[in-house]
Amino acid sequence: MTSIDVPSAWERAAEEITLLGLHKVLVLGASDCGKSTFCRFLCRYLSENGKSAVMIDADIGQKDIGPPACITSGFPGMETGGEPAGAAGFYFVGGVNPFGRFLRLVVGVGLLTDSADASFKIIDTTGLVHGPGRVLKDSKIEVLRPHLIVALQRSAELELLLGAHRNYRTLGIPVSVQALPRTRDQRRLAREAAFRAYFQSAVDLELGIDRLIFQRSRIFNGKPLRNSDFLYCEESAEGMLAVTDDKLPQRPNFTVVSPGFEENLLCGVADAKGAGLGLAIIRKIDFFKRTIWLLSPVKPEPIEVLQFGDIYVNSDGKALGSRKPGDF
Repeated sequence: MTSIDVPSAWERAAEEITLLGLHKVLVLGASDCGKSTFCRFLCRYLSENGKSAVMIDADIGQKDIGPPACITSGFPGMETGGEPAGAAGFYFVGGVNPFGRFLRLVVGVGLLTDSADASFKIIDTTGLVHGPGRVLKDSKIEVLRPHLIVALQRSAELELLLGAHRNYRTLGIPVSVQALPRTRDQRRLAREAAFRAYFQSAVDLELGIDRLIFQRSRIFNGKPLRNSDFLYCEESAEGMLAVTDDKLPQRPNFTVVSPGFEENLLCGVADAKGAGLGLAIIRKIDFFKRTIWLLSPVKPEPIEVLQFGDIYVNSDGKALGSRKPGDF
């Protein structure tokens, strides 16, 4: 465990939050300013003072709780630089970059915050605070309606955002002296380590396609067609989708997907009510047997929903590419 610097202002903030019963706390700040560290500290402080507290980790790229590509909830420890803590709640966003995924980020943080079973809910966020990132934070504030916004800033980088929400109680606190910037490579390695830790206990699962609901995808949501020219094909209001090795000319309302398109695609798995259970990597799809092979640490019995992601990874956490949402 690595010790952390706790400024006296953090202690005073925790005392105020506890004393006033500010049960929903949204923590904002630019990248590498110590947001996650403050959230862990506050959760521990509340717990030590007899309060139940949960952390909502909405930073999909740099996780303190659970694997990347998800908004997660849980009960973090105070260690820094180690593996992310286990998650109690999941909402699969689909990738590790917030851009292009703002809607899911807002939906997910709202759902997990509402469903979290604790008196105090501490919400961590990404470091995007300017331009589109400010718009994202605007939407999160509107959805969450926090009792307190905690702002960590080095100068005035949050002032425009805070000014637009000055109808909320706001508390500015200093950045810890131990908060240091991380390079792009350090961030990538941290993501890989988090994925690797998550899939360390994963096993192969074979599930019937017909028992699953496929979401965030076209395939398996249309009407299957019998056509010996293709490995698989189906038709929907968006046209025909075919899986084939053949190089076919582009035609309107006709999408061709190559066999193997699914291998190493990161997915979310959920139960019958849509509650996230965790992550899976697709190994392969057998279109003749109508089975799908997944690599996942989630037990197969409650899995009823499979949500296609936008990125490909292996069990070691290495990024293997991406796909355009909606292309299959």
